[in-house]
Amino acid sequence: MNPEKEEELRFIAQIVAETLDERRSISEEAHRSHHAFLDAWIEEIEIKKERREKVKTQVVGWGIITILGGIGTGAYHLYLYVIAHLH
Repeated sequence: MNPEKEEELRFIAQIVAETLDERRSISEEAHRSHHAFLDAWIEEIEIKKERREKVKTQVVGWGIITILGGIGTGAYHLYLYVIAHLH
């Protein structure tokens, strides 16, 4: 290829690259705004995850208390039954 054509192709490639870069880029302010949004979103996700874990822990705790209460109530009624029928 002759040197003039190579120079012309390089020039065209440079213009195309610059034009694409201009169209792909966003302003610095918009970029910061996007990062702020993503940071807030990630923080919100973490808060929801922590809340879900707390609720899960409470539900399991109350489930255990309910089971133990049921066992205690059953034992109490068994005790009353035995007392009533053995005397």
